[in-house]
Amino acid sequence: MMRESVSVVIPTFNSGNFIVDAVTSALNQTHPCEIIVVDDGSTDDTASRLAAFAGRIIYLRQSNQGVSVARNNGIRKASGDWVALLDADDLWHPQKIEVQLTALSRLRDASGIGMIGSRAAKVMPPTLSFQPPVRQLEIRDFMLTLPLSPSGVLIRRSCFDRIGGFDSKFGPAADRDMWLRIVANYGVLAVNSPCWWYRVHEKQMSRKSMQMNQEFRQVVHKFFVEDPKQKQLHNLAFSYIYIDAALAQLGEKRRLPAILCLIRSFLLHPLPHRDPLRPHGFRLKLMARMLLGSD
Repeated sequence: MMRESVSVVIPTFNSGNFIVDAVTSALNQTHPCEIIVVDDGSTDDTASRLAAFAGRIIYLRQSNQGVSVARNNGIRKASGDWVALLDADDLWHPQKIEVQLTALSRLRDASGIGMIGSRAAKVMPPTLSFQPPVRQLEIRDFMLTLPLSPSGVLIRRSCFDRIGGFDSKFGPAADRDMWLRIVANYGVLAVNSPCWWYRVHEKQMSRKSMQMNQEFRQVVHKFFVEDPKQKQLHNLAFSYIYIDAALAQLGEKRRLPAILCLIRSFLLHPLPHRDPLRPHGFRLKLMARMLLGSD
């Protein structure tokens, strides 16, 4: 496991308030890492804050082109066997990389694994277990939800040579596009470990739920065009997207559009989704809640 080299790519744009904490959490890893920070044209004090890390990180600066271009430029610079992504406003547990690589090393044959990831933790404990539950994710898992987020993943560097980088035409949904391309070509491991923390704040793109949902539709449509052999999952995928659309509409107090989205979800896939991250009967309960006028 210790033979695996890791490069960390941290894109940042006007995140001076957070970037020092993120970089420090990467530098404090028990598994040594190469740290690459890509400044996407920040106009705040990001550069001056990062000056304190001179000689310990690689600092790249580009004109403002978006997070996908920043990640791609960092990945091109990376020298590690694996690329770990870390958003500038998130934090890692010191053992994050070591725990995930240890999970990989426990496999009899890990050569086909392209990505390892963990979900965000509400609280990170002082120490982590080196034998957390591990399961292999399938395409279906990524159709139902987002089981992994950028700050939680390790991606084999060679994956990008085969499937390309992040698609810059997408905004908040570029992650899902990448995960679908990876899981269609490689094994993906989910490591159940509270090894990173997602910071919630007002500037996050992922909180713009309607924009996210519209992009999800584009991403999933692109996936089925590029990989038609997965067509048996088409109705399931779009049925689930309409659940998210209903929730987004409901969040904006648009009850009738929310109900119509949920009806479309049932028409596309009337059977239960068996979503491991939502309770059984979630869709029926949501419909009842909307029809009864309860927010």
